[in-house]
Amino acid sequence: MKKLLMRVTALTVSLLLLSSGVMVFAERPAGYDAAGCMPLITEPGESAEPLIFCRGDDDLAIDAVNWVDGGQGKAVRFNGVDEYFRIGYNSLQLGEFTLSMWVKWEGPSNYDNGSGLLGQRIFSARGTYRDRQYITLSPMETTAEGSDALRLHMRYEGSDWELHRPQAGPLSQDIWHHVAIVMDGQTLALYLDGVMLDEQLIMMGFAQMRPQQLYLGKGPILGGDGYFNGLMDNVYLYKKALTVDALGALFEEQRPDELITTAPTTGTTVQNGVDSTPSVQQQTDTSLPPIPPIVWIVTGVVAAVIVVFIVAENLRYAREHRPPTQ
Repeated sequence: MKKLLMRVTALTVSLLLLSSGVMVFAERPAGYDAAGCMPLITEPGESAEPLIFCRGDDDLAIDAVNWVDGGQGKAVRFNGVDEYFRIGYNSLQLGEFTLSMWVKWEGPSNYDNGSGLLGQRIFSARGTYRDRQYITLSPMETTAEGSDALRLHMRYEGSDWELHRPQAGPLSQDIWHHVAIVMDGQTLALYLDGVMLDEQLIMMGFAQMRPQQLYLGKGPILGGDGYFNGLMDNVYLYKKALTVDALGALFEEQRPDELITTAPTTGTTVQNGVDSTPSVQQQTDTSLPPIPPIVWIVTGVVAAVIVVFIVAENLRYAREHRPPTQ
């Protein structure tokens, strides 16, 4: 009886090990490097695998992207009509995140279905169709104060948060700007050119919004919605909240030569001088390094072998100790 109990216990532990390995492997966010960074738009041929280029409802090959001269190297040009990128759920299971990008907004497009001045979206992430959670960034939008401004809008369980550029107007056109959105599980912050424009306490992580898709260059609604007219370059998604120093380093390292660095008069200035800001590569990464898929595959195979062995042993034990028939 004691041996049978030990075998049942071992079988249970093995099954739990197998199921946990399969679950973690299936749910592990994809596309991030050891530093927790996913490069989305950098140079031709360097896009992350989860990034999918779309035109309307069609998924296209990555070589269909329109690359043009950017601030540094090449940038992607969005036509403001039907072009965008999307990323699926498996890369968005994040308790916190940072989206860092350079954008050059070219103003209204010739498209009349939601992509004029007020309708355009630089990026958006949406939850499920049922709960209609979303977060979206507009180069120009009407805020709660009634003025047109760069605006980050988030909706979660019927509550709304608006982060924007206080009384400074929309994102200026035909000039490269560095934009960053940071969510650390307690606050949501919006940065422009190394300066914090606004932040709000939200006490939640990105994963709680149950994001299903992240879009670059369109709004959160399926179909024709808020296509961005302009350029994007050096777009990175981090599965952690970057520090102020790290954002300042990104601004200095990636700053286009044509950009005149004039800090806005509002917001909290980031100390981003060359002497005072460490390189992004020098930032301490406190997150655990990603576990290679091969580890989970090997773990699953080993657990399966153990299960098969234990089942075979139980069957043999049962045959050897079968009570004699009367």
